[in-house]
Amino acid sequence: LDSDDIPHPPIEAVFTVDEEVGLLGASALDFSGLRAKKMINLDSEEDGVCTVSCAGGVRADMHRPVTYEAIDAVTAEIRVSGLKGGHSGAEIHMPRGNAHRIVGHILAAVSAVAPIRIVSLAGGNMDNAIPRDCTAVIAYSPFILKAQYA
Repeated sequence: LDSDDIPHPPIEAVFTVDEEVGLLGASALDFSGLRAKKMINLDSEEDGVCTVSCAGGVRADMHRPVTYEAIDAVTAEIRVSGLKGGHSGAEIHMPRGNAHRIVGHILAAVSAVAPIRIVSLAGGNMDNAIPRDCTAVIAYSPFILKAQYA
């Protein structure tokens, strides 16, 4: 950044801290003075190592209107737990299971053969980690299943 003998366009450098504990530095940053249209993210887990770009971090809080309905159904719990997990930047390239994705695939497969309702869905406990656990509770009608497979 301080070299005068390397040609480069104007550079805006931003340094943040506390990103591993909730992106606290980035969330407190005042972006109003920044003019750059492109960003190169330099990150690393080790001193003396620089990684260009990373897995990043996105948090999405979703709110959807809910319609409650009484149905003649029973519930079942689908649980994936005990996976290895890992850091979304340091281990994202490793062949590790993601509990959210696995439960999503199971729910898609089950809903392809029978109508279900999702009662609850929960898993993972960190924004920047590959989730080790996920639990879904579904409601389904045993009468519909019997009719389909009779």
